[in-house]
Amino acid sequence: MTTLISTIPGPVIGGISFLLYGMIGASGIRILVDAQVDYGKSRNQAMTAVVFVTGLSGISVQLGSIQLTGMVLACVVGMIMGLAFYILDKLKLTNDRDE
Repeated sequence: MTTLISTIPGPVIGGISFLLYGMIGASGIRILVDAQVDYGKSRNQAMTAVVFVTGLSGISVQLGSIQLTGMVLACVVGMIMGLAFYILDKLKLTNDRDE
């Protein structure tokens, strides 16, 4: 299988990769639109921005023998931020709490 893939010209693979990652990004934005995420709340803007930048930037975090990068790290960061915002809401320490 590797031999077959290596016969595909680099520009073709580049174009396919460009389309693939663009579709993944567009699907993510569509999910946010369909869920009617309220970007009037600064927490939603911050969370989206941090997750996008983390996923696209190439940042990596080493935890012992485990290295987190790309979408995996972005997912973990998003879960941690969501949990932090939930705890801050329960402690009534935010100014844009869910009612």
